[in-house]
Amino acid sequence: KQFITNANYASTFIVTAVYDKSKGPRGIGAFILEKDMPGFSVGKKESKLGLRGSDTAELHMEDVRVPFDNLLGDIENGFKYFMKTLDAGRISIGALALGIAQGAFDKALAYSQERMQFGKPICEHQMIQFKLSTMATEIQAARHLIYHAARLKDRKEPYSKEGAMAKLFASEVAYRATKEAVQILGANGYSREYPVERYMREAKLFEIVEGTSEIQRLVIANQVLRELARDLQVNAHLAVLYEGEVLYLDREEAAPSVVIPSVIGRRVPAHCTALGKALLAYNPGEVDRLVTAGELPKLT
Repeated sequence: KQFITNANYASTFIVTAVYDKSKGPRGIGAFILEKDMPGFSVGKKESKLGLRGSDTAELHMEDVRVPFDNLLGDIENGFKYFMKTLDAGRISIGALALGIAQGAFDKALAYSQERMQFGKPICEHQMIQFKLSTMATEIQAARHLIYHAARLKDRKEPYSKEGAMAKLFASEVAYRATKEAVQILGANGYSREYPVERYMREAKLFEIVEGTSEIQRLVIANQVLRELARDLQVNAHLAVLYEGEVLYLDREEAAPSVVIPSVIGRRVPAHCTALGKALLAYNPGEVDRLVTAGELPKLT
């Protein structure tokens, strides 16, 4: 296993491994490995672009025999434990990215007030102001996403989507912010006499670790589609089939209507039979087809 943090210093490791391929994800268990187990060893230390102070190395496992007592939790829940760990880790990675982005912004802001060009500080030039304002806005937005995901976790509410959003946005903001910091400092930004080039090298990792940005987008899309399916199912339970037409019993409105998830927050009169049947049959694909084709009554 490659790219293991603190591999040279840890004495205990938690490893997920397949014990039964026929069971799919439920055939993955979580096991506690100890450094002195026969067949278990630490390999070469990685030479990285950034975060070079963080120990990262390979783990080698060859015919390692693990006692049953070293099984962690239910043997069928290893994948579940692993994914929960990733969900929480993404909030932490987002926070790390946010800190580097804020540090790069602070350095760039201070430098822009000191560096003189054409008789005035460069912070008074519009192009530098555009860069600073974009950095400040994106960093603040990333902070809100991270805090929101952390609050959900603290309240023990679902946060897989929000954690992925926070990690995705904060990591990409960090890389953009650090690049802009280098640009604002110009040649000095490229010099190791200033810290922003290091910030840029280190920020890149956060778009990769704990799931790449591409993986985060897949996680978010999967959660969004699940929420849509859940909304359709809820609407199907609330809808009432009456003489071939669907009625949505809305306690706040006298006139019956149907809630359409694809046009969130709006309602349509309850005389769209095709859409009603799709809702009652819990058929998201058919609902999407009807919405896309425009086969809906006029929105009210």
